[in-house]
Amino acid sequence: LCVTKIAYTSALILPNYLPKCRLNDQNMNDCILKASNKVQLEPYLRKGIKVLDIPPFDPYKVPELNVSHTTQITSIEMRATNIEFDKLYQYKITSIDFRRQEGTLKGSVTFPSWAINANYDIYGTIAKIPLIGSGRTDTNISITRCDFTITGLNGLGNCGNVNVKIYLNVEDLNTYVYGLALEDTTNTILNNNSKLIASEISPVLQQIFEKLLTRYFNNLCQKIGFNQLVSFLF
Repeated sequence: LCVTKIAYTSALILPNYLPKCRLNDQNMNDCILKASNKVQLEPYLRKGIKVLDIPPFDPYKVPELNVSHTTQITSIEMRATNIEFDKLYQYKITSIDFRRQEGTLKGSVTFPSWAINANYDIYGTIAKIPLIGSGRTDTNISITRCDFTITGLNGLGNCGNVNVKIYLNVEDLNTYVYGLALEDTTNTILNNNSKLIASEISPVLQQIFEKLLTRYFNNLCQKIGFNQLVSFLF
């Protein structure tokens, strides 16, 4: 979500609407923070930014995901297809910490509300609530806070070293999962315990976004080269 351009490169020409900060700016973190939260980015994120391989965010579509997650009260195996993440473009980056020598970019972002719609096959339990079935799920998610760290940007020149780590916390949600055994009863129980369910699925969503973002940055690195990826980020 944070798109900054420090140095001009002939192979990667960024559109004028993307925010730009300078590497020698003493207030670089503030520059990145203010630039990345500019309202004018929203329509471009909705449609996608082709030069950076950023797909449309209205909605953001993923063909398939496989999820496995276990805690003391949750154990699920799930395959999701035709996944749509809605309203991810409505974000606010609340902090940025760029460390040039370490090759890291850390920050925090908040999503006021967003949604997930997907086809699914699931077997297991969430918060000891049995979930067995297949069908369609529609889930509206309230305030979500996310801390992220991008590493591997320290000049090693290896695209495969770029990595994204996330800590994600969902405050609350409302869901309906079509096709479950005891569908109406199970959905009532899920929504009556929505904050507990939100806390149990937060690590699942964290795992999903870590994989998606790590794959994205490494694919972009392979396309434009390591040095230009670093220039694009910083």
